[in-house]
Amino acid sequence: MILTPQSPEAINVTYRLYTAKNKIKPVVLRYNMTKQDIVNTHFDPKKPSKFIIHGFLGSFDEMGWMGKIKDLFLTLAPEKFNIFGVDWSKGAFNLFYFQAAANTKAVAEANAHFINKLVKFTNANVEDIHLIGHSLGAQISGYTGKLFTYPKIGRVTALDPAGPGFKKKDPKFRLAPTDASYVEVIHTDAGNMVIEGFGLEDAVGHHDYYPNGGLQQPGCEMVSGIYELLRREYVSGIVYFIYHK
Repeated sequence: MILTPQSPEAINVTYRLYTAKNKIKPVVLRYNMTKQDIVNTHFDPKKPSKFIIHGFLGSFDEMGWMGKIKDLFLTLAPEKFNIFGVDWSKGAFNLFYFQAAANTKAVAEANAHFINKLVKFTNANVEDIHLIGHSLGAQISGYTGKLFTYPKIGRVTALDPAGPGFKKKDPKFRLAPTDASYVEVIHTDAGNMVIEGFGLEDAVGHHDYYPNGGLQQPGCEMVSGIYELLRREYVSGIVYFIYHK
């Protein structure tokens, strides 16, 4: 069954911009922003930009894993980065998982449109873009990268990329090492869904890492329900790894 993605307008993708000068209160931008929208912020095109993207049934949560990653980057190097929290919750919070999976393409198109506007309006460098995605957000990162052929997106960090709907697919339709100049993948819930986990187990990056074999992680007890299984969060160690890599 092939599902049609919802429109970017229906999904209402938003980008919450944080910098050293506004660590707490973000500026909320949309994929169809104007030049005035971005020049009125603290965005610095000379600094690398990190886009943090949630997965299935997720949303941008200031107190959740996305907020923690944002805070850690702005603590480790407060003057170094522009941080964008990407919220596509209206497309992700769909009890039919495969509709949310189909929506990843629309979110990626919105991301590419947004990044192109950053480049056009501020002379930002595409090679300074780093996409950090969890679950379906990891697949969104890959799809976004596919839309930039030259120059390529600088870096993709895929955290437990979603497996259902993407396993064994042609690289054109799932995360792949060609999606950015450097693609790293951290597998933390890999398996076949029923017995093991919901993440991809195949190596799909330049470097793939399998903490504890890439399966269930210590401290993450098995709980019932796909909702909890797909929202496992492995924050502090992952952020340390991303920053110091």
